[in-house]
Amino acid sequence: MKKLLLSCLIAICGLTTMNAKAQDQKYWVECYRNETGYCNITSAYIGVNTAQTISPGVVQSWTNTGIFTSPIGVFTYGAWWNTPTIITPASISIPTTSYITVKNNNTAAAVNVLMAIYYDNGKGGSAYFTSETVSIPKGGTANVYFPASSYTYTYDPRSGTTPILISFGLFEAN
Repeated sequence: MKKLLLSCLIAICGLTTMNAKAQDQKYWVECYRNETGYCNITSAYIGVNTAQTISPGVVQSWTNTGIFTSPIGVFTYGAWWNTPTIITPASISIPTTSYITVKNNNTAAAVNVLMAIYYDNGKGGSAYFTSETVSIPKGGTANVYFPASSYTYTYDPRSGTTPILISFGLFEAN
């Protein structure tokens, strides 16, 4: 009976540990600025590709794709397989087929998207990417495509307790 209880306790602890580890290995996608001037994001079509070498010659990959209406704050997330290391690097990228739809509610404007992929290598930092500028006439709507962006992690990219790794915002072009 004692062995059965001990086995159950070990199994429960193992599941709890596995769940806690899986929770840590997430990335989040955040829209930190969905309007600028009189323009606002009405929807986002975004794909996030993740790939990781899990053993020599074996790469796992997955794409998280969705259409999101009026995104603001954290609106989607995903995960990778193992904590990235020099032997099991993990990459994250946004394909150039991803875009936001922007509505202009007043005078003609030119806008672009600034995207950041955050990393914490003990010093903090970000890789920044800027889209091409798109002109939108008064009352018009246009698609602004995300810039090609990717980053490969060879270390645990978590920064504190916030796993936000991908963030973008809408800006008026100068």
